[in-house]
Order: sequence, then C-alpha cells, then structure tokens
Amino acid sequence: MAAPSPFDGGTTAYAITLGGAPMDASIQLLSIKVTQARGLAAVARIDLLDGDPATGGFALAGRPEFALGAALAVQLGYGETLTEVFSGRIVGQSVQGQTVAPGCLSIEASDGEAAVVASDASTPLPAPVLTLTWGQSILDLDLQMGPAGGIGGRVKFQGSALQAPGGAVTLAGVGSRFDGPIGVVGVCHRVAEGLWTTELDLEGPPRAAPP
Repeated sequence: MAAPSPFDGGTTAYAITLGGAPMDASIQLLSIKVTQARGLAAVARIDLLDGDPATGGFALAGRPEFALGAALAVQLGYGETLTEVFSGRIVGQSVQGQTVAPGCLSIEASDGEAAVVASDASTPLPAPVLTLTWGQSILDLDLQMGPAGGIGGRVKFQGSALQAPGGAVTLAGVGSRFDGPIGVVGVCHRVAEGLWTTELDLEGPPRAAPP
C-alpha cells in the first residue's frame, strides 16, 4: 500500500499546554517552531505577543507558567484532530521589541533527550509514512546528488506529524535520480499566520541508474 500524501485541506489548529494546563486563550500566538534532528534533543520555540510600549513592561515574561523548568507541550493538526509533536521543559526565554510596536516573548524548551539512530548506509530504510509529490504536496525543495551517488537535501510541504528522524518518505515527480524512498534525518514544524508547514532534512543511499 502506497504511503499517503500530506493532508491537503482544513484549518490549521494547535494546542499549547504549560504545566499540564492549556495556555491562557487571551495570549496571542505569533509563531511555533519545533525542531527534531537525529542524535539531538528536540527543541521548541514559542513566540508570543508581549511588551506593549504604551503600557510598559513585558507582562507575560514574569508569569509562573513560563518559568524555567516548567513543562511545555505542543500539539498540531487540523480542525479538531491534533497530534503531539513536542513535550519537554522550558530552558530559556527572551524578549524583543521596538518602541513603535508591541514586542515579543520567546519561550525556548527542550525534551532533553538525544535519540540514538543508526546511520549505517547499509541499514534498510523503514516503510515510508508519506508520499511527497512535486506539483502537488511539495511547496519547496532542494535536493542534491554527490559524486558517490548519495542523495541529500530538504523538502517542505503542508504540515504533517507523521514523520520523525529515523523514518522515511517517498519522493515522486522529482526525476528518476531522486524519486523513491529516502531517509528522514531532521524534522522542523513551523506555524505562523495560520499556516503549518513541515520541512524535512533528507539523506539516502545512491539510486540505481535509470534505464
């Protein structure tokens, strides 16, 4: 059975929990970024509107739910269907702003776990979880083939929580030297202005020469 394509419709939805409780609905989200890479701890960055120069101060920055060490989890999805893409603890925060506009509170969190994933080129790829097709689901791509024929690069598409480092996807419509299954070594989810995109770092062995 072929791997499915990314979901191509519906409204982007998210849920952020802090210390096990939903984030205050009055807080305005600017963006979410969740990064997972082979052999590294997963990291999340949440940007929130804060620091109105008219009233002074960054009110959110001092709230207890954003304290260092507090638990933070992120779920992403469409409509009412959400999947957890990150769970960890807050490890840092920063504030940015200009006097002519409201500022931003950035929350950094980490799951503190570095996954060990075999990188031996002889290890068979797992079954692909998605099919990504140029002209359909792919929004942006940059693929390369080296002198030894190995393939690497990145691909971006509408957000999906199905893939993880150590997994695989199938590329289609990108030419006979690049089409087919390829390993995933990094995943980056971004949510901004109501749009969720996922970008994958890819790595694979040499392809057989096309006929």
